[in-house]
Amino acid sequence: MMNQLIFTRDEEQAGRGPRGLAHRCSAGELTRLRQGVYVPTEIWSALPPGNSTRLRIEAAVGKGRTPCVLTQESAAAVWGIPISGNTSEVQLLATNGAHGKRRAHLRWHARTLPEPVQDIDGLLVTGRIQTVVDMAARLRFEQAVPGMDHILRSDGKRRLPALDKDQLRAVAGQLPPMHNAGGP
Repeated sequence: MMNQLIFTRDEEQAGRGPRGLAHRCSAGELTRLRQGVYVPTEIWSALPPGNSTRLRIEAAVGKGRTPCVLTQESAAAVWGIPISGNTSEVQLLATNGAHGKRRAHLRWHARTLPEPVQDIDGLLVTGRIQTVVDMAARLRFEQAVPGMDHILRSDGKRRLPALDKDQLRAVAGQLPPMHNAGGP
């Protein structure tokens, strides 16, 4: 879906300024997803909720100059793991002391990574187990259960095998005690 995004920086490099994008947005032709990132309104309006979440995530990480690793609910959206509740913030792995920072609907979290980062369609994400364990440590029980249930079954759409509870326990056991206790 990334190719549907229109970035201000690309327009400027092509010799077109941001005014044209602002005009097209005012006319209803484009929808602004975040500062400097637009999508054709026709495409945005036709997206089901899960895909609009993913496109918002792509807009956030596509704008950055350095690769970002998605975590928690944002990684879950890329994996196709069900998310319950508000997902307006894009959750990112903190680097260089960015833990706890929030800016423009982005939030950085420090995490121990007991399993390798994965590349899903050009987006870097925490592994499936790491993703749901992080969500379970941070979210309310009823918000974490759908993700846990999902990865305990095979995902035929994405051709991913079912995982078992022992795998979840093994990853959870490798996390620092503060992480296991929950909290943001």
